[in-house]
Amino acid sequence: MFICGGENIYPGQVETLLENHPAFANPRRIIILDALPLGGTHTVDCKALAAHLDKLSGVEESSQTEQHKDIIE
Repeated sequence: MFICGGENIYPGQVETLLENHPAFANPRRIIILDALPLGGTHTVDCKALAAHLDKLSGVEESSQTEQHKDIIE
């Protein structure tokens, strides 16, 4: 269990939500990386990750799609 915004959230609740969410039911693709790009504070560098995913899928860096905006923000 973890507390988020003063509410107790249990792993079973998260699993049920993910199982029933349409975006997680049928992923378009699965990419396995050797390592995640890290920033200066040793946290995931979301912008570098999105750019790396774009490079793997052949998308130009200047034309990032809406699907990557949620990763960056």
